[in-house]
Amino acid sequence: MEQARRGIVVAGAIIEHPVHGFLLQLRDAAAPTYPSCWGLFGGHVEPGESPQYALWRELREELAFTPAMAQTCRLVQRNARRGGGMQYIFYIRTQATLGDLVLGEGEAMRFFPAGAWAGRPLTATFAQIMADHLAGRRDDEHDGE
Repeated sequence: MEQARRGIVVAGAIIEHPVHGFLLQLRDAAAPTYPSCWGLFGGHVEPGESPQYALWRELREELAFTPAMAQTCRLVQRNARRGGGMQYIFYIRTQATLGDLVLGEGEAMRFFPAGAWAGRPLTATFAQIMADHLAGRRDDEHDGE
């Protein structure tokens, strides 16, 4: 994928366990953006990377989460970012539990049932991403990216 000429391109994951809920990351106090806020795992797409490749690189770095741990992985949202760039959101279903994962970035990780994050500090786009996901709004036409 060609890197956007303006703005930052990021890839993030809605990671869901069928019993435990959605896996979120508590960013640490030193994070450059949204310190001490809950959000999705993921990060920047580097030049020359596809969004999906960048996602798996980030998940390995942040969680020791590998494609073998996913029952499904598909692109579900493509969102334009303010100031340019794109945000690619993937949905991953997994049987992995906290005991299977190693937190490599952030202050904490935790599974939340849908909506149980209300009242907690959240990253800027998290609430809208999850509202769209839970309402069934998808951008599945780009699964192979």
